[in-house]
Amino acid sequence: MQTHASLILRLVDRFGRRAVTAHEVSVFLGGHRGRTVWKPGGFFVLADLEPGRMQVELRSTRYQAESFPVDVPLPGAGYVLMHRMLNPAPAYPFGSPVTTLSGHLLLDGETVSGRPFHLVPGEGTEVLKVAEDGMEAGAVGLKLFAAVAAGRLSIPGHYLVFDREEANREFCLIVQPADRNGLYLLQDGLSHAHPRGTPLVEVIEVRTAADGGFFCVLPDIRGKEARVELLLRDTGRESVSVKLTVAAERPNDLGEISLGSGAVGKGK
Repeated sequence: MQTHASLILRLVDRFGRRAVTAHEVSVFLGGHRGRTVWKPGGFFVLADLEPGRMQVELRSTRYQAESFPVDVPLPGAGYVLMHRMLNPAPAYPFGSPVTTLSGHLLLDGETVSGRPFHLVPGEGTEVLKVAEDGMEAGAVGLKLFAAVAAGRLSIPGHYLVFDREEANREFCLIVQPADRNGLYLLQDGLSHAHPRGTPLVEVIEVRTAADGGFFCVLPDIRGKEARVELLLRDTGRESVSVKLTVAAERPNDLGEISLGSGAVGKGK
């Protein structure tokens, strides 16, 4: 009987910048453990799934849990390829002192439950720029030029497209480095067109738990402390943010972080 690939997950360790191996993550479909075939590069292949929408869960002791919907195509009608950057859980074997952040996120006094937000380490240095005019919204291939050495780019990686118009700023996941034509491949098409020279800033995507709690690891920090900006978007208004000061190479319990009118975030 012929087998058809239905869903391929490419899982990447965001902290270790490497492919996730077969024994590190279990894939569950609709609450039941799925049968996966692991391929080098962090590819988890699931075949002959029932067509339609299903909830995918990634469970691990090493990484934070992920849950997201997938629309599975009819057999023989192709497959879904998704890239996911996995954030370390507190039990991750870091091997050396690291800078971690934890806390609970509030918006106008209400718990921010199960929602993504982004962290911009440091001063938000631009690392890529749009290198073409006439870029159209919806494009999944983006022509960029690097503002830093190639070895400093995190790909796959999340980036903030820092458009001069705040309403047009958006996040994207770059999943493949530039091809011979200088095109970088995105997971999803952009919602807006951006002019040549628009900078891209690397960010860390984090998701809150049901109680608004979160845990995150920052990249290497030079010095004893650093600034980090927390951004929450898609709130039905302008984006909201708070800047925090964190200590290097130690846990930073930030307690309750309040966003909204007149809110003040707590740093340490």
